[in-house]
Amino acid sequence: MSEDNVRNAVDIKLKKNDAGKLILFITFLKENFTLQDKDLCESIVEKYSKVVNQYTDLYIITDTRNVNTISHELAWKLINNLVRCNDAAKKNVKRSSILMNSKELIRVVKMLEKVYSYVVPTKIVSTNEEALAFINE
Repeated sequence: MSEDNVRNAVDIKLKKNDAGKLILFITFLKENFTLQDKDLCESIVEKYSKVVNQYTDLYIITDTRNVNTISHELAWKLINNLVRCNDAAKKNVKRSSILMNSKELIRVVKMLEKVYSYVVPTKIVSTNEEALAFINE
């Protein structure tokens, strides 16, 4: 998977906020994810894993508001890959906010939540203000 393809699909930045908290911002730029995006999702998880393993006292804000659809098969593959990072996340991530507004994506996440539980305090929100408020609690 080329770095350009990853950059066109997701923006991943690490920044400190005004309160000095280190926040990993993951913004999905692509609208539709199909099973053909399997390599792309693996690259995203690889980048996520590097950050989660390298930094402590980390907060995460994932913005999925640009995503309209994701295939169920790809969602399962993505979650199965993310689960490999659970030990590092438990140790290094304090809180996570997920910005979401697609009804289909919310439905897919609710389905996944029945099998996998979050390993850090996580809240699904719809606005930037809600995401930051949860991070700053």
